[in-house]
Amino acid sequence: MPLPPPQGSGAPATGAPAKPGFFSRGGGWQDVVGGIADALAGQPIYQTAQRDQRQRAFELEQARLQNAQREQDHNWQWQNWVQQQIWKQAHPDDNFTQYITAAGIDPRSAEGQNLYRQRAESMAAPPLVAVDGFDAAGNPTKTFMPRTGVNADPQPAPSAPAVGMIRNGYRFQGGDPKDRNNWVPVGGAPSGGGATFR
Repeated sequence: MPLPPPQGSGAPATGAPAKPGFFSRGGGWQDVVGGIADALAGQPIYQTAQRDQRQRAFELEQARLQNAQREQDHNWQWQNWVQQQIWKQAHPDDNFTQYITAAGIDPRSAEGQNLYRQRAESMAAPPLVAVDGFDAAGNPTKTFMPRTGVNADPQPAPSAPAVGMIRNGYRFQGGDPKDRNNWVPVGGAPSGGGATFR
């Protein structure tokens, strides 16, 4: 999956500008005439202007070279980043990605992203799950169970006791197990309800 490089030339120009001839525009004759004019005027007007012009040309050339170097560095960084991304895709650094890849699941697919999300939710969840329930006497209880995995049901359905089941000296007659009237004493248990349910 190579990505296109950013726009730009990338490399600085290597050709040097051609020097003008002596009698052409910008040639050496201007320096000779300017030097004579400065001598007659008694002030270095032409030489100062020429020095300033050469300084500006030098600064412009330095700025051009710096921009070209910056663009070349940017292109190199971009190409380096692309190569790193390609390498990371080919060499995942975590075991989970290696496992789902070995199972034939593309980590970038919807199924792979769903597995990553489930794993993240499982890692963020507490290690224990509180399950609400009721004992035989109808008292509310809270049981802490270890989380068993990514797809674990945090609230298992409470199982109702079977009709005729005996618990703590009481037989279940059916109906709502939380209702005390659905439990009758068996054996020598007093009918006053002195037994406790656990």
